[in-house]
Amino acid sequence: MAALTTNSTRHRGPARRWLAKGLRTLLIVAAAVGLLFGWKFNEVRHQRSVVEEVAKFDGKIHYDYEYRGRSRPPGPKWLRRMFGDDFFTVVAGIEIVSERVTGDTVAAVSTLPHLRTLVVDAEGIDDQGLVQLAGATELERLTFRSTRVTDAGLAQLAVLKELTSLIVDAPRITDVGLILLEELPNLTKVDLISTRVTTEGVDRLRAALPKCDIRVFPAPHERL
Repeated sequence: MAALTTNSTRHRGPARRWLAKGLRTLLIVAAAVGLLFGWKFNEVRHQRSVVEEVAKFDGKIHYDYEYRGRSRPPGPKWLRRMFGDDFFTVVAGIEIVSERVTGDTVAAVSTLPHLRTLVVDAEGIDDQGLVQLAGATELERLTFRSTRVTDAGLAQLAVLKELTSLIVDAPRITDVGLILLEELPNLTKVDLISTRVTTEGVDRLRAALPKCDIRVFPAPHERL
């Protein structure tokens, strides 16, 4: 009888260790999943707050699945009903046309980690407003119009290394601002509207960015 008890104990020992190890693994996986969901919920909550901010100005929101040519977000319909469409997609583009927009709105928009396209048409945007764009590190296309932006504001765009398209409608921009654009080698398109740039400044930018299509409206004037 004693031998039987000893053998049973020996068999239970490895089984208990295996069970304990399995439970520890399960707890670790559960904790990791919990952290992942927590991070995702925080990201979605933040994205929703930015969308609400843009909605105040009747702005347009474009999601990443739209850029991929899809008509609806990825993910099963029942899960999208449970968590919301924005749990499975991210904001990739924003268009705002409003005189009420200020740098605070730009600051909120720039915190979106996957923003690729931004259009802002607002007199409330100044040089400080463009400073806020430094956080939009994935931004590829930027269009803005404002009579308050100067060369100093344009200089803030030098950190946006992914920028490929830039459309500027700002009458205070000069050749000094164009020099700063030379720090963006990925630019393939630049439209300058109603600026004060000269033919000399545009030629210098074309020489620095030979693969970039640079257009000026109206035509630049000769430097006196």
